[in-house]
Amino acid sequence: MTTRQTKRTMQFLTVNDGETSYYGGAQAWLPTKNSRRGGCGPIALTNMLLSMEAADGRRSFELSRKEFLEAEQKMAGQIWIVPRFGVNGLALARRFNIYCRSHGLPFKARWGTRPSRIEPEITRMLEENVPVLLGIGPTFPLYFSKTKLTFYRKTGETYTPAVTTKAHFVTVTELAPGWMTISSWGRQYYIKLEEFYHFMCRKSIPLITNILIVKRKKR
Repeated sequence: MTTRQTKRTMQFLTVNDGETSYYGGAQAWLPTKNSRRGGCGPIALTNMLLSMEAADGRRSFELSRKEFLEAEQKMAGQIWIVPRFGVNGLALARRFNIYCRSHGLPFKARWGTRPSRIEPEITRMLEENVPVLLGIGPTFPLYFSKTKLTFYRKTGETYTPAVTTKAHFVTVTELAPGWMTISSWGRQYYIKLEEFYHFMCRKSIPLITNILIVKRKKR
């Protein structure tokens, strides 16, 4: 499934709380137990929209935690987070389109593409200064399976397993041969593409493990 590629990256959001600099926002900052548990989708969407506005010169790539949370309420606060289940890609696509229409951003989104188009679409979006919202779905049909996708840390050229997860949304900021760089929980992690495709096609399904496709509207 993995294709030959060169490295693609874009400038991404830095959030500072006065003591620590974060790689994007974190759902642990959200105000309710339900949102802290299931708010990864709204956080990933906010990361995406803030970085797009910064790339367009509408704001800075560096924000305080207070500024990030104020923006999250405007950008994604209206999304209903279903207790224990969070949100889905269709709801995030709908909220993205509503925000872009109301704030003059010339983009439109839809949820998902076929697996063979994942890397070409990520490459295109990063080249257009659009970070990519990636959904790592639950396992299917064995919803309660303990199978999860591994996130890695990188030291020098060495990748080390850090955490595992499923039913989670992240923001892709870089695509390199064999790897995606992501923002999750306010930290930088790496996903091995081979493992992502295995999870998507063998442990989950592309309907729920996929990306938000964003394209610029034609004038």
